[in-house]
Amino acid sequence: MELKCPQCVSEGRKSTLEINRVGVSYLQTIRDFIDEDGRWHMHDEKGKTNSFQCSNGHQGTITRYLVCLNPDCQYSRDRDTIQFQNANGPERD
Repeated sequence: MELKCPQCVSEGRKSTLEINRVGVSYLQTIRDFIDEDGRWHMHDEKGKTNSFQCSNGHQGTITRYLVCLNPDCQYSRDRDTIQFQNANGPERD
């Protein structure tokens, strides 16, 4: 997956992203268990959410999900491990 501001992509523009490591952040909820075949799994239920601002002034949140460490497990492999929400805001001059 490309890590680009979705609003800039829709406008055909390029930008860089600044991730706010403090701002909007939720506790990670990881379900840690061993299955019936003795294989260890770690399922990231909520992910970690941070706010971002791109170099064109768009703002939003970005959520990152960890993929299960078990190579045979498909949990989180069928969804984007990075998701953008609420990409909007004014442009900078």
